[in-house]
Amino acid sequence: MATMAARVPPPCFRFPSTAFPPPPTVPDRPPSRAPAPAGAEPPPHRAASWPLTAGCLLLIALLWGALALLAHDERAHTLAQAADTLDAHAGELAARTLATLQPADRLLRELAAGARSNLPDPSIARALAHADPEQTFALADRNGRIVFASHPDSLPASIHDTAWFERLAATPSPAVLLARGIPRLAPRAPRAILARRIEGPGGTFDGVALAGIDLAFFARDYREDTLGAQGLGALFDGTGEVHAYATGRQARYGALLTRPETLLRALAGADRGYFAERDATDATWRHYAYRRIEGYDLVAVTALSESELLAPYRQRLLLAGSLALLFTVVLALATRALRRTGGPMPGAPGDSASPETAPASDDGTAGQPPPRTGEEAAWRDQALAQTASAVLVADAQGCIVFANPAFAVLSGYPLEELVGHNQRLLKSGLTPPERVTQLWATLARGERWQGELCNRRKDGSAVWVHARIDGLRDAHGTITHVVSTQEDIHAQREAAERARLHAQVFAQTAEAVLATDLQNRIVAVNPAFTALTGYRPEEVLGRSPRMLASGLQGASFYRGMWRALLDTGHWTGEIWNRRKNGEFYAELLTIGAVRDAHGRPTHYLATFSDLTTRRRDSERLDYLADNDSLTALPSRRVFLDRLRHALLRAERERRRLCLLLVDLDDFTEINTRLGHDRGDLLLIETAQRIQRALRRADTVSRLEGDRFAVLIEDVRDAEELPAGVDRLLTAIGRPHPLDAGEQALTASIGVALYPDDGSSPQQLLDRAARAAREARAARRPGSSTYRYSTPEINRLAEQRQQLERHLRHAVERGELSIAWQVQRDLASGRPTGVEALLRSHCAGLGEVAPARLVPVAEQAGLMIPIGYWMLQEIAAQLAQWQAAGIAVARVGINLSAQQLRDANLGEALDALPAEAGTRCCVEVAESALASLPGADGTAFDAFFEGLRARGIGLIVDDFGSSSSPLGRLGRLPLAALKIDGDIVRALPEDAQAGRMARAVIALGQAHGVAVIAENVETPAQADWLRAAGCPEAQGRLFDAELPAAAAGERLRA
Repeated sequence: MATMAARVPPPCFRFPSTAFPPPPTVPDRPPSRAPAPAGAEPPPHRAASWPLTAGCLLLIALLWGALALLAHDERAHTLAQAADTLDAHAGELAARTLATLQPADRLLRELAAGARSNLPDPSIARALAHADPEQTFALADRNGRIVFASHPDSLPASIHDTAWFERLAATPSPAVLLARGIPRLAPRAPRAILARRIEGPGGTFDGVALAGIDLAFFARDYREDTLGAQGLGALFDGTGEVHAYATGRQARYGALLTRPETLLRALAGADRGYFAERDATDATWRHYAYRRIEGYDLVAVTALSESELLAPYRQRLLLAGSLALLFTVVLALATRALRRTGGPMPGAPGDSASPETAPASDDGTAGQPPPRTGEEAAWRDQALAQTASAVLVADAQGCIVFANPAFAVLSGYPLEELVGHNQRLLKSGLTPPERVTQLWATLARGERWQGELCNRRKDGSAVWVHARIDGLRDAHGTITHVVSTQEDIHAQREAAERARLHAQVFAQTAEAVLATDLQNRIVAVNPAFTALTGYRPEEVLGRSPRMLASGLQGASFYRGMWRALLDTGHWTGEIWNRRKNGEFYAELLTIGAVRDAHGRPTHYLATFSDLTTRRRDSERLDYLADNDSLTALPSRRVFLDRLRHALLRAERERRRLCLLLVDLDDFTEINTRLGHDRGDLLLIETAQRIQRALRRADTVSRLEGDRFAVLIEDVRDAEELPAGVDRLLTAIGRPHPLDAGEQALTASIGVALYPDDGSSPQQLLDRAARAAREARAARRPGSSTYRYSTPEINRLAEQRQQLERHLRHAVERGELSIAWQVQRDLASGRPTGVEALLRSHCAGLGEVAPARLVPVAEQAGLMIPIGYWMLQEIAAQLAQWQAAGIAVARVGINLSAQQLRDANLGEALDALPAEAGTRCCVEVAESALASLPGADGTAFDAFFEGLRARGIGLIVDDFGSSSSPLGRLGRLPLAALKIDGDIVRALPEDAQAGRMARAVIALGQAHGVAVIAENVETPAQADWLRAAGCPEAQGRLFDAELPAAAAGERLRA
């Protein structure tokens, strides 16, 4: 055949006769067996059939034993997975509950910290006025009486008879607990009550702060698809009482549920755990996991019924048992058939002929194969030529004696360039030497070697092959030829290399990677996942990614995520998840579908990274962009932005604003002398002092170095500015304590006004800078000073100095007087009291009102002697009215913060008359009361106990205007609260003012004290106050400020 000519070996080569032995001769039919003579013994294989039966029985026993062992292990594995799943669900429930309780509890902490005894702080009233209108907050005093609530109409009179109130009153631990809803306090089911203990001095019980809590997430999150039809999620408190629970079919709140006794015992030893117990409610065996909720006397419990939990396991067990039973039956029937036929079937391996019965060949040689023929050699060569595997034969010297076409294709050499040439032409040098050594060692032992080799193709490229090599030996056992069968594995190696590379990328990528199957079971995670979440792979594989959920996103969030995944195959967004240690963190998550060759999704791959650090760094950069890194004050950029917006508001509302530039004098020299560390401390302390000397609404910024800027908006009266600047200079000038001693600072302040000095930020800054330079030039060594850019303000400063000079001699010259303003009942119009108001007439200034007089007198240190004079005058006037038969039910005497700090004030108050029917009351502004030293200690209480002993009441003036907490207000001899005049002036148009006024009225009504609205000037204001339940008012609508004689006539009427 022409195709075989190229494969004919050269003359030096001859195939050995033993290289390819011909197939053995096969008889046309098996030799017949001679029948056994009658009465002969049964054949030996029948006598030995019992081992077959025994082996069969042993095999069946091993099968069922293995099945039992596997069933036991599978059940244990199923229960272990259930424990992990339940623990994750319990963690999710604890996190969801914590996320529900914490926002309300934060406000409760504020209420508990500020509320004292029978009267809450007015700042708390403001907080409650701004509370979520859908949520109820309330305060109860130490007797269980509800004293305040955001929804008063829904309150019972008292909660003193509830078990949880008694528990909070009896012991300080726990300080907060969850209680069953009060029907009227929590009208919208499902609700519970979060109650926090209020403590007074020394940890004494002082009341309870309450909030209504919505537990509806039980019904949303714990349906049948979460914990099964018979599973449950529940909230227990430390006593084992159930507050809410949900089964697969329904959710109940505050309903009875049998408490697992094992849970109560377990809680004594651990904050989390797992156990199984029969529920006495429905006699169902359940497996429970529990988590104690940190900071609250609550335990989150989740459970799965054992029947539902083991249902998949029992289905698998039933299937395996059915297959094992079928196998047993088939094996038994086969064994029985073999026994009936007496042994193995003909032709079976056990039926081979013995040497004695082997047929003989024609030449009489027993058991030897017949000699090969030329025809057999031809079809052997043809078979090798046509096989798909590459075949190469070489002699002991490496000379190629045979190659088939497949090998020619593999190597790139034509057959004529292979046969007769040494196989060194195929050497690539890439096969490891130790592998070649192993190859020849294997052949030397007479064994086949197989493995990977690298050949070189004719074009010089390398090709990796999987080779199976055998050595052919002669009669002496010497290897004469080597036969190699090779297959190209280049594609497999590339695939393996790609897989290795993908695995490296998967393992080394900085982002956490998680893969799930279509049943949402985790099938792979990378090391970054473990580093980020804290979970090891064996803790998450086979579980749902839901174990990572924080509970901060609702069901609608996840529905939207899955909708996008199913519609588009990918989703990207930010999400909050939970680490193994319970810590919440934000992550940027990307999920994509992995599809097969037909485009069907087979897996989902999620990559995510922690945004917490990134956000923290971003927030830090944003903070530094907006704030000074040393003082934490707003930066120059932020200050200028606020100044621009303030100018727009001032223009729109036709108001004035003020810009101050504060330059610290000689600070460069001080900084060099003391060192930069101490200099920084001085700057920080100065910034804080400037802030404390101003209103909260004012803006302070450190523009550069030792220069600060102050923006004061809504300057209603330019005459107030000198007093404010004086306070600022006084605060800056107080000595600063340092480790090396005290250091005093002085400042030069420049003042500019809008619209007087300019209408743009730059114009105001330029004018204020010029005024600061003038102030520095005019200052005396060791003293601070200021200058105004506006002539009008300079005039006001001069008037302030004139007023101070006038007040120093006003008492002895008789230039002070008292005006009286009558207070009236809003319903009947009858007089209810009178307020004494200090007045002064100054030459050149005219009549001076208390708003201007008192600040100047206090700063000059004159208020205390003026106050003594005023008390004497009031006592004399009250005596005159008494003698004239004019009844005065209540007289209010204004005292300043400086007077309250006077140690001799009590003796001065003894001069007031104590006639029956007249109650003298001191009027103190809320801000002055809050600023008293010791306002949170025993000295504060002792002073007002002295007032109570003298029968003198307290009227809190301008109530609602200050944000300072008044912790002991409830222990004061309170006679009345006055609604701040600014609030009254904003009525009835301003809704916020209305809420504040109602809050003050409610406080007064709750505690039986009068509420007086001051500065009532219009009938609309009076009508609104009357409708809101305010009992009393004063103002020009009823009576102006009158001399004593005219006021007496009004009181007589």
